[in-house]
Amino acid sequence: EVVFRETMQYPPFSELLLVIFSSEDRQLVQSFASRYAERLQDLAAPLVEELLCLGPAPAPIERVGDFYRWHLLLKTSVNRVAEVKQILQNLPSAPQAVRLLYDLSPKSVL
Repeated sequence: EVVFRETMQYPPFSELLLVIFSSEDRQLVQSFASRYAERLQDLAAPLVEELLCLGPAPAPIERVGDFYRWHLLLKTSVNRVAEVKQILQNLPSAPQAVRLLYDLSPKSVL
């Protein structure tokens, strides 16, 4: 398990951050998640070797109640978490119709 976790850059060899987007409007949440990820990649260019962005993609449980959900999973080295948090603070805020949630060290990605 330890070798697998190190190879796949899973904790404790990295830090995970899950960004969850949700909205009652399926197109809006998908569009915003895509724009957010593109902007994140632009701002995080100096960390390209130490930040892996998986997604955005529909969440495994895509719809909860009236809300459609998309997510973006970030993997980074433990030493770069503060820099990634700073980059996230500089990203555009979500439109009023989109909820944005950050989960550092998520226990689940559902």
